[in-house]
Amino acid sequence: QQWREHGKRGPAEQAEAERNIAEIERQRLDYQLERAKYRVEAYPNDMQLRFELGEIHWERQEIDLALPQFQLAQRAPQRRLASLVYLGRCFHSKRQFDMAVEQINKAIEGMIGMNREKLDALYYLGICYEDMGNHAKAAECFKQIYQSDIKFRDVAQRMERMYNK
Repeated sequence: QQWREHGKRGPAEQAEAERNIAEIERQRLDYQLERAKYRVEAYPNDMQLRFELGEIHWERQEIDLALPQFQLAQRAPQRRLASLVYLGRCFHSKRQFDMAVEQINKAIEGMIGMNREKLDALYYLGICYEDMGNHAKAAECFKQIYQSDIKFRDVAQRMERMYNK
């Protein structure tokens, strides 16, 4: 009986634990940011490092700092497509939907086959179109995903809603 009681937390303890977790996560991101900045300063022409710094800024929701890093990182052939998708996501978060669509479409054009990377890109493109009010184009994106992977994110529910209208 005692071991059962020991594992239970009250609302105050739960809230304190969540605050502690959030603080540790913030410290982790701060450390990652400082390391990434240092590495970019040491190797300014390494586009992989630029990409990693952009990802950290993205995770911290520092969109205006992430954008130039992804713009530079797209020069690295191995990071070009992922950088374009991130650029699209950055523009989307700034509500610059036309530029978001343009960047993500550019990335999709370079993708061969339907892999996780392309599914992600199509998903973000569909979200952009939805937010633009272009539900027909959004549906096209989600249909492509659904035909390839019915369990991808919430696409099955999106398709269900679309067909039940």
